[in-house]
Amino acid sequence: MIRINLKIQDTFGNQLNQFQSLLLGVKLAQISSLILIAFSLILAIINREHILVVLSLLIGALILILCMYQFLSLKGIKQKSYTQRFLVASISKFTRYIYNR
Repeated sequence: MIRINLKIQDTFGNQLNQFQSLLLGVKLAQISSLILIAFSLILAIINREHILVVLSLLIGALILILCMYQFLSLKGIKQKSYTQRFLVASISKFTRYIYNR
Protein backbone atom coordinates (compact mmCIF):
# COMPACT_ATOMS: atom_id res chain seq x y z
CA MET A 1 0.00 0.00 0.00
CA ILE A 2 1.43 3.38 -1.02
CA ARG A 3 0.89 6.34 1.27
CA ILE A 4 1.07 9.84 -0.05
CA ASN A 5 2.07 12.54 2.37
CA LEU A 6 0.00 15.62 1.80
CA LYS A 7 1.54 18.86 2.93
CA ILE A 8 -0.74 21.34 4.58
CA GLN A 9 -0.56 24.54 2.59
CA ASP A 10 0.11 27.78 4.38
CA THR A 11 -2.90 29.96 4.09
CA PHE A 12 -2.83 33.72 4.11
CA GLY A 13 -4.23 33.71 7.64
CA ASN A 14 -1.44 31.45 8.92
CA GLN A 15 1.22 33.61 7.27
CA LEU A 16 -0.32 36.74 8.72
CA ASN A 17 -0.45 35.20 12.20
CA GLN A 18 3.20 34.14 11.97
CA PHE A 19 4.25 37.60 10.83
CA GLN A 20 2.30 39.25 13.63
CA SER A 21 3.90 36.93 16.18
CA LEU A 22 7.34 37.92 14.85
CA LEU A 23 6.42 41.58 15.29
CA LEU A 24 5.13 40.78 18.78
CA GLY A 25 8.51 39.21 19.59
CA VAL A 26 10.30 42.40 18.59
CA LYS A 27 7.89 44.47 20.68
CA LEU A 28 8.46 42.20 23.68
CA ALA A 29 12.22 42.62 23.22
CA GLN A 30 11.73 46.40 23.22
CA ILE A 31 9.64 46.24 26.39
CA SER A 32 12.14 44.00 28.17
CA SER A 33 14.95 46.38 27.17
CA LEU A 34 13.01 49.31 28.62
CA ILE A 35 12.47 47.36 31.84
CA LEU A 36 16.20 46.61 32.06
CA ILE A 37 17.05 50.27 31.44
CA ALA A 38 14.65 51.37 34.17
CA PHE A 39 15.99 48.73 36.55
CA SER A 40 19.58 49.86 35.87
CA LEU A 41 18.70 53.50 36.49
CA ILE A 42 16.88 52.65 39.74
CA LEU A 43 19.85 50.62 40.96
CA ALA A 44 22.20 53.46 39.98
CA ILE A 45 20.16 55.86 42.11
CA ILE A 46 20.03 53.46 45.04
CA ASN A 47 23.79 52.75 44.94
CA ARG A 48 24.93 56.30 44.28
CA GLU A 49 27.63 56.03 46.98
CA HIS A 50 29.52 53.41 44.97
CA ILE A 51 30.79 55.18 41.88
CA LEU A 52 32.02 52.02 40.13
CA VAL A 53 28.60 50.38 40.42
CA VAL A 54 26.84 53.54 39.23
CA LEU A 55 29.16 53.92 36.23
CA SER A 56 28.75 50.31 35.18
CA LEU A 57 24.95 50.53 35.48
CA LEU A 58 24.81 53.77 33.50
CA ILE A 59 27.09 52.38 30.79
CA GLY A 60 24.91 49.27 30.58
CA ALA A 61 21.76 51.40 30.30
CA LEU A 62 23.37 53.54 27.58
CA ILE A 63 24.38 50.44 25.61
CA LEU A 64 20.83 49.09 25.90
CA ILE A 65 19.43 52.38 24.61
CA LEU A 66 21.81 52.34 21.64
CA CYS A 67 20.99 48.70 20.85
CA MET A 68 17.28 49.41 21.07
CA TYR A 69 17.60 52.32 18.70
CA GLN A 70 19.81 50.49 16.23
CA PHE A 71 18.55 46.90 16.33
CA LEU A 72 14.99 46.93 17.66
CA SER A 73 13.35 49.72 15.69
CA LEU A 74 10.57 48.66 13.33
CA LYS A 75 10.46 51.63 11.00
CA GLY A 76 8.33 50.87 7.96
CA ILE A 77 7.83 47.17 8.75
CA LYS A 78 4.36 47.26 10.28
CA GLN A 79 1.52 45.63 8.39
CA LYS A 80 -0.50 48.35 6.66
CA SER A 81 -3.26 46.30 5.13
CA TYR A 82 -4.40 42.72 5.27
CA THR A 83 -3.68 41.84 1.65
CA GLN A 84 -1.23 39.33 0.23
CA ARG A 85 0.82 42.04 -1.49
CA PHE A 86 1.34 44.10 1.67
CA LEU A 87 2.12 40.96 3.66
CA VAL A 88 4.84 39.92 1.20
CA ALA A 89 6.28 43.44 1.22
CA SER A 90 6.28 43.55 5.03
CA ILE A 91 7.89 40.13 5.28
CA SER A 92 10.65 41.12 2.85
CA LYS A 93 11.30 44.31 4.87
CA PHE A 94 11.38 42.25 8.07
CA THR A 95 13.79 39.77 6.46
CA ARG A 96 16.13 42.61 5.46
CA TYR A 97 15.80 43.98 8.99
CA ILE A 98 16.85 40.62 10.46
CA TYR A 99 19.80 40.26 8.05
CA ASN A 100 21.00 43.77 8.91
CA ARG A 101 20.88 42.98 12.59
